[in-house]
Amino acid sequence: MSEDRPSPSARPGPDRPGMLTRIQGWLVQLALLSMVAITVVDVIGRYLFNSPLSGAYELTQLHMTVLIFIGLPMVTARNAHVKIDFLRPLLGARARFVQDCVVGVISALVLAVLAWKLAELGLRFASHGDGTIFANIPFAPFAFIDAVLVACAAICALVVPFRNRAQPTTPPKTKDLA
Repeated sequence: MSEDRPSPSARPGPDRPGMLTRIQGWLVQLALLSMVAITVVDVIGRYLFNSPLSGAYELTQLHMTVLIFIGLPMVTARNAHVKIDFLRPLLGARARFVQDCVVGVISALVLAVLAWKLAELGLRFASHGDGTIFANIPFAPFAFIDAVLVACAAICALVVPFRNRAQPTTPPKTKDLA
């Protein structure tokens, strides 16, 4: 008889994203697609009708914050940040785990400070009513959303070493660049 449980290979992990990571991926794709649409409309309006899209530059800037900060927890959860690991092969499994924990705690602290500063910035934007010049889009909601996403990345940085330890280790794949 077959069971209704998913096979171990179908469960979320570093190579198989969970539902939250998939939703984040879709949001990043949607933001990127809307950036492309804004640029296309702006260019067509500018060169064919001599009427560029008002606030297109501002909208593109706000979309960039969305792209960066939605992607941050996704990259952190997958442990896919750029890293230099020339000492890692020399360490044993326990030392690698300790190294992962130390790096995770330092990363989480840095990300937590960034989230705190973004929340303070959002409060300042909200109290002053700051927004974009042409489209008058308020900055505060973007700063608050970014703060929450960075806080999520901080939590991911703390969880990743323990998630990686629970999974079986496989030797790293090397790429032949020659």
